[in-house]
Amino acid sequence: LKQASIPYQEVMTWSTDGFYRETPDKVKRRLAAGAKVVDMEASSIMAWSQFRKSKVYQFFYTAEYVDHHNRTWDARHEERTADAMTFFTIALTIAKELER
Repeated sequence: LKQASIPYQEVMTWSTDGFYRETPDKVKRRLAAGAKVVDMEASSIMAWSQFRKSKVYQFFYTAEYVDHHNRTWDARHEERTADAMTFFTIALTIAKELER
């Protein structure tokens, strides 16, 4: 990302199996632990890769978020709706670098 001059942030994430499990108390605990984002797929993919003894590389980007403090939904904004192939190309480039 630095080589391509793409701004980024390294953050902690937590993975859950359903948004209905994101209780206010759990969100507070995760935020207090330093998490900034949540996803619903990473843990299952990681479990599969460990079971299959396979390497896996996960690439995250944010396109929308739920503001738990204001209980509002932030719809996708124009600046975050780049062509999906752009993200795929970035992810593939990074994966190739990691494989070296």
